[in-house]
Amino acid sequence: MRDDVRSRKRDIALAELAIGLRDRHGDEVGAAAKNAGRLVTTIERGYLALSDELDAMLADAPPEEWLWAILERAAELVDWSLGEIDRRAAATPIIDGSVFALPDGDGGDYRADELIAMVDATTSMCVRTLAARHGWYDGDGAIVLPRRPNPMSPHVNADKLTKLGEMWEMWRRMETSARFLGCVLHENEDSGQTVRSMTPTREAMSWRMIAQIAHEQLSLEIGSVFDQLIHTENAHLDAVGIDGSASLMPAAYVSATEVCAYNALEMLLAVEPREDTSQYLGLTLVEWIRGYSIIERLAMVAGRTGGGASRLLVHFDEADLIGRLVKLGLSAEKAKRFVSNITFGRASGDAVDDPIVRIADGQLLLMGPLAVNSDVARVILSKFARRRIQIDAKGKRFERRFREHLTDWGLAPVFGTVTDGPETYEIDAAIRLDRRVFLFECKTRTTCGVDPASVWRLGEWMSQTAAQARRIADGMRRRPDALADLLSQNCNGFEVIPCVVSAMPLQAAGQVDGTYFTDQMALAMFFAVGEVGVYSRHRIPGLPPIRQTVFANKLWSGRSPTSEDLLRFLDKPPSVSLIGSHMREVEVAEKIPNLGEFRTVELEVLPADASRSVEALGGDGSNMRATTLNASDFLERFAEKFKS
Repeated sequence: MRDDVRSRKRDIALAELAIGLRDRHGDEVGAAAKNAGRLVTTIERGYLALSDELDAMLADAPPEEWLWAILERAAELVDWSLGEIDRRAAATPIIDGSVFALPDGDGGDYRADELIAMVDATTSMCVRTLAARHGWYDGDGAIVLPRRPNPMSPHVNADKLTKLGEMWEMWRRMETSARFLGCVLHENEDSGQTVRSMTPTREAMSWRMIAQIAHEQLSLEIGSVFDQLIHTENAHLDAVGIDGSASLMPAAYVSATEVCAYNALEMLLAVEPREDTSQYLGLTLVEWIRGYSIIERLAMVAGRTGGGASRLLVHFDEADLIGRLVKLGLSAEKAKRFVSNITFGRASGDAVDDPIVRIADGQLLLMGPLAVNSDVARVILSKFARRRIQIDAKGKRFERRFREHLTDWGLAPVFGTVTDGPETYEIDAAIRLDRRVFLFECKTRTTCGVDPASVWRLGEWMSQTAAQARRIADGMRRRPDALADLLSQNCNGFEVIPCVVSAMPLQAAGQVDGTYFTDQMALAMFFAVGEVGVYSRHRIPGLPPIRQTVFANKLWSGRSPTSEDLLRFLDKPPSVSLIGSHMREVEVAEKIPNLGEFRTVELEVLPADASRSVEALGGDGSNMRATTLNASDFLERFAEKFKS
C-alpha cells in the first residue's frame, strides 16, 4: 500500500544512518549503508510502479475476467509445450534431454521446465494478488474464485497480464535475492537513459550454483529411477489406473509415476514409505504419494481428451473427488484432509504444490496445466520443505544404510562415540584408504529449491554442518589413539579428512569451510562403478530402447580406488562438471513502467547436449551428435534384420 509520508521518513532515517556509520566506521561502511538505503527505496518504487500498472490494467474489465484469462492462458501455453515436446520426440530416434526443449523463436532452444516454472509463478502470483485485492477467501483461508463470466470482455488481454506477471516475478526474484543473498545497486547512463543494475555478489552466485546443481541432480536421479522402471522393468504395465479401486502401495499403484515417486523417496529420504506410519499434515507418506499420483493422472486424462486448451482446467464436484480418493485407498477422513492440504490458499507458495482451487459455485478446479506430467516425488519434497516438515528419525536410518553401502562396496566402515574429557564426538562412518582416514558425517534434509530463500537456507545449513564435521575431525587429530582404537589399527601420521555425505543430491567442488560435501549416489558411482559416462538412448521400433555409451572416463588410476582417487573425485566431482557445463550466467533486463530499465544476473540452464557433456569430462565432443545419429541408423538396420 502506498504511503508517501512514511516512505520519505524512512528514506531520511536511512540517509542519516549511513552518515552516522560513515563518521563512526569510515567511508567504506558509510557507502555500503548508503547503497543499502538506496536499494530499499528502489525495490519499493518498483513494486509500487508494477502495482500502479496492474491497477490501470484491471480498470479495463472486471477482476474475474482477468482471473480466468490468466488461467486459460496458462492452459494454452502448457498445451502448446506438450504438443511441441511430442512432435520433437517423434522426430528423433535419440532419447536425451534435448527432447524436452522448446523453440525460443530466434532459432535456439530453451528447456520446457523453464516455461512450466514461469507459468506456475505468474499464475500463482495473479491468483494470490487478485484474491487479496478482492477478498476471495473463505473462513479457513482458502481462496474461493468467482465463476467464469460468459461472455468475456473484449478488453481482456491475457498476454498483457502474463507479461506483467513475468515482470513482477523478475522483480520479486531481485528483491528476495537482495534480501537473502545480497547485491550491489549500480546506476549508469546508456543512450541518455538511466539503467540500474542489481548485481548479485560472487558469493551469492556461488551458493546459487551449488543449489542449482543439486536441483538438476535431483531431477536426474528421479529421472533415472523412472527410466529404470519404464524401460527395464516395464512397471507401467501393472499400473491399475484411476477408474477402479486399489489398495495403497506397495500392494498396488495407479501409475508408473506413483511407483517412481515411491522408489525415489525411499532412496532420497532413506525411509521405506510403507513402514513410515508418522502423520505429516494428517497423512502418511504413502497416502501423500497416492493422492498426488491421482491428481497427476486426472490432469493427464484431461490432457488426452479432445477439445481446446481449456480442457486442462478440470472442474470437479468435491464429493466425487473425495469418492475417487476413497476408492483408491484413502479413508474418507484422509481424502478430505488431502484435498484441504493441496487447496490453494492465502499461504500457498505455488500452484504445483497446491493445484486445487475452490470456485464460488461449490465446485473444485484442478489447475491441470501445472499438474500434467508432474514429478510427484519432487512435488512432495517441495511441499514438505515449504511447510518445514521433517521425516521422523530418517537420520539414523540413513547412517545405517550408508554404512551398509560402504560394506557392499568392499570397504570396512566403523562408527561410534569417542570421549575426550568433556568433549564427545559421534562418528557416523569412517573408512581408511591408504594413509588417510575419511570421516563421513551423514545428513538428511528435505530442503530443496533454487529460490533465494532456499539458497540462503542451504548455505546456512552447509556452513553449520561443515563446522560440525570439522569439530569431529579436529578431535580425532588430537586423539589419534582413539581413532586407532576405532579403526583397530595404528593411525599415527594419518591425514584426517572431514566429509559430509547427503542422502539427497548435494555436491560441491572442493571444500566448503574446510569440509567436503558429497552424496550417496555420487559415492556409489565412485566406489561401485568406478567410471562416469555420457550416454544416449535410441528408440528402435519393436524393441526396448538401446543405450549407447558415447564416452566414459575412469575414476580410479588403478584396479581399486585409492585415497588420491577419492580426493580428486571430491575436489572435482564429475556431476558438478557435467551439470555446470550446461549452466551459464546471463544478464537479464526488464523495463519497469515509469522507472526505466533494470538489469540483474541469473543462472541459465541449457538443454542437454552430449558434446558439451563429453567435453566437461575431458573428452572430444566435436561431431558428437553425428556420431550418435550414425549409431542410431546402424541400430535401426540391425533391428530390422533381427526382427526378420
